[in-house]
Amino acid sequence: MAAEFCAECTIFKESFESLSGDYSEETHRTPFRNFASLESSALLGCSLCQIIFQTWHSDRYFKIYKNHSLIQVKGYVWDKDDSENDSENDSENDTENDIGHSFESKIQGIYICYEDSNTGFTLYDFTDAGISMEQFSEYQNASCQIIDPNAPDSISQIVSLASKWVQNCRQTHQNCGSYHTKTEPKVLPTRLIDYIALSYAWGSTGNFVKTTASNLEAMTQRLPWPQLPKTIQDAIMVTRRLGVRYIWVDALCILQSEGPDDMSHKEDWSYEAARFGQYYENALLTIAATGASSSDDGLLLPRPILRFEPKSITFRPGKALSYTIRSSIPSWLSETYFGPLSERGWAIQERLLSRRVLHFAENMILWECHDRRATELDPQGLNPNGPEDLNLLFIEFMTKCRDLYAKGLESDDFMDEWYAFIEMYSETIIQQHTQQRYVAGLWESDIPRGLTWQALGPFRFDTTQLVDPPIIGKPVNLDTQVILPSWSWAVCRSYVRYFCDNDWKPLVEVESWEIDSQGTSTSGQLRGARLTVRGYLGMLNLADLGFVPHASTDIADHVLGRDPEEGHTDFCELVCMDAKMDSQVRHLSHPCLLIGKTNTSTPSFGRQTAGGAIILQATGRCLGLIKEYRRIGFISLPIEECLSNFNNVMTTVILI
Repeated sequence: MAAEFCAECTIFKESFESLSGDYSEETHRTPFRNFASLESSALLGCSLCQIIFQTWHSDRYFKIYKNHSLIQVKGYVWDKDDSENDSENDSENDTENDIGHSFESKIQGIYICYEDSNTGFTLYDFTDAGISMEQFSEYQNASCQIIDPNAPDSISQIVSLASKWVQNCRQTHQNCGSYHTKTEPKVLPTRLIDYIALSYAWGSTGNFVKTTASNLEAMTQRLPWPQLPKTIQDAIMVTRRLGVRYIWVDALCILQSEGPDDMSHKEDWSYEAARFGQYYENALLTIAATGASSSDDGLLLPRPILRFEPKSITFRPGKALSYTIRSSIPSWLSETYFGPLSERGWAIQERLLSRRVLHFAENMILWECHDRRATELDPQGLNPNGPEDLNLLFIEFMTKCRDLYAKGLESDDFMDEWYAFIEMYSETIIQQHTQQRYVAGLWESDIPRGLTWQALGPFRFDTTQLVDPPIIGKPVNLDTQVILPSWSWAVCRSYVRYFCDNDWKPLVEVESWEIDSQGTSTSGQLRGARLTVRGYLGMLNLADLGFVPHASTDIADHVLGRDPEEGHTDFCELVCMDAKMDSQVRHLSHPCLLIGKTNTSTPSFGRQTAGGAIILQATGRCLGLIKEYRRIGFISLPIEECLSNFNNVMTTVILI
């Protein structure tokens, strides 16, 4: 079917196709008044407006939706040499991938953004892409088979597909069957509704009916169906239609708080939190509301990308400047990895631990187990020849963790993925089936590297009440649900990055560690933790070393560098404090413990060896002659400066 265009897009198409490429040129479509205007034009049948609408949702730009902002559409053909001169620090490959289609000396693209905004996207050019027109046509046909959530029999169709996935997995998947064949007994949840598990986001308010000490008896007798949020209602219906008798939902199966003095809630939560991992492990299936931001959204979402039939438009067909754009194809990664639920810390643990997951994503239903990943587009399993980018899929941390168990990958492979995972999520603790012991967010075999996290982003939440644990072995007041050590990444208030890069070498020795937790080391609530390490100490004054706040407002004010005009962070010369600091902090001398060294690339010096140290604060306590410290930041310096600023005799210290 030939593409149709609205009047404004017709003018834009003719103008864009008239750009010769003889020199850098641009053309602009009349701006959309707002997002509603774009949507209206798409509904009237304009193919270009539909592709823009679908890409907007696929790339999640609706998260920065602005009701009254103009939306600009710019077509361009740039001289590649001019573009590279304007972006000296961009590599040639980066320029080609991020800006548009590159051919010899020209770059072209169609760029969409809000007026006066740097945030936007370029419509991807499929002219030389790995997805052929034949494959796109297959997707066009397959997309018609995706279940319409508004159809009267949508639940029946979903349950039929899910039942086939479950049955096939139970009968034929060796890894899924052996995954839970262990000697320890299964742990069933304490409280069940009339066992599938639900993984979902409560939403910003969480203002819905929950089980509490005061209504426990009534909730056990009958659930107030009209008061349950839509996601829980849908999950119960799907569970029943699957023929499963029980479902576990945290808000209903754990006593929720009725106030700061609710001891029943605190005791129940403390007991249940240590068992979360086993609840999801032992469930037949986990239903995941992957595409929903709130429990009010339900499982069956509107599917905006599939609102219009997939379209393909080629500008200047058959010519050297040919440029093909297409509707976004919902994929495994776009629906799960980038779904709203992936931003919720608990959900990451729930997904990783689950034997099987049925994802209700924004645009389709997806299946995940230890042997297979499937979608409505490819229900038999992801097709290597299909539109899914398998190279991206199989570098996803979740997939590698499953492969670590199922295929017996080396634990060293897992460690690299673990740190990359923490950098991305920075908010959750993962329980992984491994023989290594877990030390408050660090692995016993790799504690030095685990200490090298840096708080780079703006602080999003307050964790001060979780730090400074009591002496291990002394009772903890029940009012305190969890105590985190200052040296664990889990206490960080922002996203983290790890200092270790290539050729990492630890320069500190771990003598001992102690953990006081209620339950297992990976899922039990932490009551206290202590590391005893031996390493090189130094007293460093940040101001004397030349560290100052960055001039750029894009860099958080607790991050210091040596060049205040730099608009980037040089990881070879960087200070990241773990909390907001006053102006005097950098003028004080701080005890610092050298943790290790690594090779890193820097804008200023290229490839260089750098040392990383944690910045400490004395607690005033000692264990015998060993002084006790808490971590307050991280500093990196060229290794030559480390050698001159740290003692050459190792000292034993305690870190809490």
